[in-house]
Amino acid sequence: MNLYIGIDLGTSAMKLLLMDEGGNIKNVVSKEYPLEFPQPGWSQQNPQDWKEAVFAGIPELLEGFDAASVAGIGCGGFMEYYVQRRGNEAVFAYSVMSGCLAGIVILTLLIGILVFVYLRYTKHGYEIAVVGESERTARYLGIKVTKVILRTAALSGALCGLTGLLLVAGTNHTITTSLAAGRGFTAVMVSWMSRFDPAVMVLISFFLTFLERGSGEIATVLGLNTSFSDILTGIIIFFLIGSEFFVNYRLVRTDRTKEKEASHV
Repeated sequence: MNLYIGIDLGTSAMKLLLMDEGGNIKNVVSKEYPLEFPQPGWSQQNPQDWKEAVFAGIPELLEGFDAASVAGIGCGGFMEYYVQRRGNEAVFAYSVMSGCLAGIVILTLLIGILVFVYLRYTKHGYEIAVVGESERTARYLGIKVTKVILRTAALSGALCGLTGLLLVAGTNHTITTSLAAGRGFTAVMVSWMSRFDPAVMVLISFFLTFLERGSGEIATVLGLNTSFSDILTGIIIFFLIGSEFFVNYRLVRTDRTKEKEASHV
C-alpha cells in the first residue's frame, strides 16, 4: 500500500503527517523551531530551521514503515514567506513573514466597536431592536418595518462582503467555493449565544475558535477521523445551548392528587 507524507510549515513548528491511500493517519510528528520578533510589526525565521526540522522529522515519521512505499510528498504553509536565495546557493538571509494579520485583527475589533455603537446608541439601532421584538409594535410606533428590514439586510450583506475581503487578503489569499466554510451558521450561533451583544460576540468568537482548533489538534494527535473535531465541538455547543433552557426556566414538580382534590372543591 502506498503511503503519503504531508508537511505543514507552521509559525512555530513543522508538522509532518503520514497517511495511506484511504486517508487513514499512520503517524504524526511535530518539530518546533524559534520565531523571532526583532522589531514591532516584524517577525522572522531561519529557513535552515525548516530544513533541519524536515530532515529530523521524516526519519522519525517513517519509523516502523517502509520508506520505499512513499508515493508522494505534499508541503504547505499557513502564511506567505519571503525567502532570499542567490542562484543555486543556500539561503543567505532570514525569512520575513507577513505582518498583515495584526492589521486585520485591529480592523476587526474596530468594526465590532462601530457595530456596537450603531446598535446601542443610534436611531437605526433602536428601530432594529423594536422590529426584532414585535413588528406590530414597530408599526404602532410609526416605524417603517419594510425599510428597516431592507436597510439592515443591506448593511449585513456589506459586512459579510467585508469579512470575505479580510479572509482573502489576510489568510486564504485566494477565492474558492469553500471560502465561507459554514461561517454563516457559526455567526448565527455566536449571535444567539451572546444575546446579540456585539461586545460579547467577540469573546464567544474567540471561544469557538479555540474550541475548533483544540478539538482539531486532539483529532490529529490521536489519529482520529477528521470529522471527530466537528463532532466534539458540536457536542459541547449542544450542551451549552441546552443549558439555556434551565437558565430561563425552572422545573416544578406538581402533585396531581392535590390538583384533583382542589378541582373537586
